[in-house]
Formats: sequence, structure tokens, C-alpha cells
Amino acid sequence: MSKKIKTQAIMSAQSRAEVVDNIAQMGALQREILRLNAELNDQITPLKQACDEKVAKLQSQINVLSESCHIWCEANRAELTDNHRVKFADLSTGVVKWRIKNPSVSISQKNGAEVIDRLLQNPNYKRFVREKLEVNRELILQYPEMFEDNQILGIKIKRGEEDFVIEPNFDEVGAKA
Repeated sequence: MSKKIKTQAIMSAQSRAEVVDNIAQMGALQREILRLNAELNDQITPLKQACDEKVAKLQSQINVLSESCHIWCEANRAELTDNHRVKFADLSTGVVKWRIKNPSVSISQKNGAEVIDRLLQNPNYKRFVREKLEVNRELILQYPEMFEDNQILGIKIKRGEEDFVIEPNFDEVGAKA
């Protein structure tokens, strides 16, 4: 069973003057939205700053407590982990865990291109360079005749579609430049 959606009946503007008036009203409404958003942001900013300061203080306390627990737990790890048989300790107020992170590879951004060049120079290391294959859309637009009759299934060139755009001026209505 489909839901019925009620839509508002809209009358077409009856004259150029009415269109000009409608656009002026749209501009006034958009400016009012901007004013309301600015007022909201003005009210939010001090609240966010106050909250951020409180959160930073609390997070600092959490960091100190965490580091304190970490130091003690490392010193008493054998006792907590049943002589290293498990990687966690269930304490009355929470659980502490020791986890080995997954290995990862880091490549410095400064030397990234040089690293790729070095990998490509050695035949044994070429396989460690991944080539990203993607359709060159800009080149297709330079040769549209090759794709006009759907020669390649899935590639379609959209000709310049027309959009209707209304941009109200943000000048005062009736003000002269």
C-alpha cells in the first residue's frame, strides 16, 4: 500500500513583475536564513568552547590515570596474566588488555615517489607496486565521436544538460549602485 504525499498547489507567476517580486522575496528569505544561522552559530560558539575546555580537562585526568594504571600493570603483568598465559586481567572495576597491533607499512610522503622508483627498478620488487586503472573521462570528452553510438557498453556522454537556476541578488532591493 503506497503512501499518499500531499503537495502544495503552485500557481505560475503571471507577469515579469511578479517573477521579479518573487525573486526579491526569495533573496529576502535566504538572507533571513543566513541571519538565523549566524545567530545560532553565535550562540553555539561560546557553549562549545566552554564544553571543549571542560572535556580537555577531563581527558587530561583520564590520560594521567591511564598512564598510572599502565605503569603498575606492566610492573605486575606476570601476576595479572597468570604468568603470561592470558593477555588480559579482569579487575573489579574493569578489564586491562595487552594487544599486539596488526603490522602496517608506512611510506614517508616526502620520499613516496622515490620509493616507487626504487621498487620499479628491481624486477623482484615490481610486484609490490599497485597500478590503479581507471577510465580517463577527460580524454573521452576530447574524442566524443568514438563513443557517440554506444560503441563501448556502459560509457555514455551526456551533452550539456540545462539547469534552471535562480540567484537572488543580495543587494538591498531598490538600492542603486
